[in-house]
Amino acid sequence: MKIELKDIQISERKSEETFAFDAELYINDYKAGKTFNYGNGGITAYRGYDAKGRKLIKDAERWCNNLPPEVLTYKGRAVENPMSLDRYIDNIVQDYHNKHAIAEFEKKFEREMKSGIVFGVAGKYFNVLRFANPIEKILQFKHGEDYLKKAVHRVQSSLKPGERILNTNIPASVLKLVPTNIIGESKNPLMKALKRDAQPRILKEVSKKKGRRK
Repeated sequence: MKIELKDIQISERKSEETFAFDAELYINDYKAGKTFNYGNGGITAYRGYDAKGRKLIKDAERWCNNLPPEVLTYKGRAVENPMSLDRYIDNIVQDYHNKHAIAEFEKKFEREMKSGIVFGVAGKYFNVLRFANPIEKILQFKHGEDYLKKAVHRVQSSLKPGERILNTNIPASVLKLVPTNIIGESKNPLMKALKRDAQPRILKEVSKKKGRRK
């Protein structure tokens, strides 16, 4: 059986214990009805638009009830939850949210990388040491590469286990660990600017799963 959701609208503001959403419910390519959740921890509801839609929903309920149970980990133990149509719909919404969250995360990463050193764990989280100018412009300055080396060293000296610099727009020669005294700060205005312009900012990691009923 083919069960799909279209026109999914998630309200982050209303989402508390569960995702607050509404969507059109399609079963076997037929617009069978509407499905929604108020986001307050209650189960996902749905209703058919017409007689055919209501019949398809009944068929989908039986089909989902015969699927293998969903296995979740709770307090270190594997817990089986019987599959149902509302749970099946919840999983579709969760997957939809995850894909959009990842896409937004990657867009933010690409944007931050243009004007700062991005470091962290790829695909999970990142921090940013921002500059007043884009990296592309900094590399055009007379001592721009030395300025970046100084910043790279500052970041590398503070990395936690498993973290690394994630930029793909910094020359490999700059990313190598360099000594702190590459150029005296008093003789290079760019080095003075490093302390003034580059302020680390923490960005949130990709949204984790919202709580759902157990």
